[in-house]
Amino acid sequence: MCRLFQIELRIIAGLSQDESMINAFKNDRDIHTETAAKIFQSTNDQVDKEMRNKAKMVNFGIIYGISAFGLSQRLGIKRTESKLIIENYFKEFPRVKEYMENNIEKAKKLGYVETILKRKRFLHNINSGNATMRGFDERNAIMLPYKVVRQI
Repeated sequence: MCRLFQIELRIIAGLSQDESMINAFKNDRDIHTETAAKIFQSTNDQVDKEMRNKAKMVNFGIIYGISAFGLSQRLGIKRTESKLIIENYFKEFPRVKEYMENNIEKAKKLGYVETILKRKRFLHNINSGNATMRGFDERNAIMLPYKVVRQI
């Protein structure tokens, strides 16, 4: 059985070409420990189990389009703190943010996204005036290109 640990994070590292994330994977470092050290401004040696678990929620939450409010609920922290964590994450992994923003803009222009297997997924509400519906499609624009891999 082939086990693909953190496959979504590995794929987004490749798609975004984020050097910091790619280097962590290339050097066989634990991405959640790396992230914890970066977003909590500590060293890898100072990262404890709780910090790593929070970083894991941050890693997957962000690539699936979690908001500061959603992250604050998941981590049981104030929204201002979760907003700072997200800002720190994007400072450390700037190409991930750029990739996500570009996917949303491209989807708004085209009305669809393509998976890495070149299948089109139309996002009918990507330009909606309804923030909830638009937000749903914006999150899909971020995650659909690599989410299909989990189904292989």
